[in-house]
Amino acid sequence: MRLSLDHCWLRSSIAAMTVDLVAPDEAMWASWLESRDEWGGPQADQPGSALGVAQRLDLDLASRDGFGQWVQELLAQPEAVPGPDVVPATNWWIVRDGRYLGAIQLRHSLNEFLADVGGHIGYGSGRRSAGKVWRRRLCGKCSRMPVTR
Repeated sequence: MRLSLDHCWLRSSIAAMTVDLVAPDEAMWASWLESRDEWGGPQADQPGSALGVAQRLDLDLASRDGFGQWVQELLAQPEAVPGPDVVPATNWWIVRDGRYLGAIQLRHSLNEFLADVGGHIGYGSGRRSAGKVWRRRLCGKCSRMPVTR
């Protein structure tokens, strides 16, 4: 499912749980690995997770060092120089009780591929219960971000 900024009017009911959108964090490595296994393992596609960054840099996310390098790349991505495989983007992780649930990527600009099939927002949440809650939180963040076509 693709969500555009036009969908930020959505109203979502918040269940009796706390779901936060946080910057990627190396401390969530074990929780991230568990979630990756839920998605189907290392080869599974996780929309919005920016796994392409790790693939482009040939990082082993099962190793703490590779994961740490990937997190640093994600944190630097808002300042990335646009190219055929790179766009400036802000990444958030969907977290509940300190555990990784999924990822969201807000792309500040689009390349040809993303304009055709990706859009400005990519997301994926492996645990269904978090879905509606993070959308509401994202809408508040989107209104403060620089996004261009």
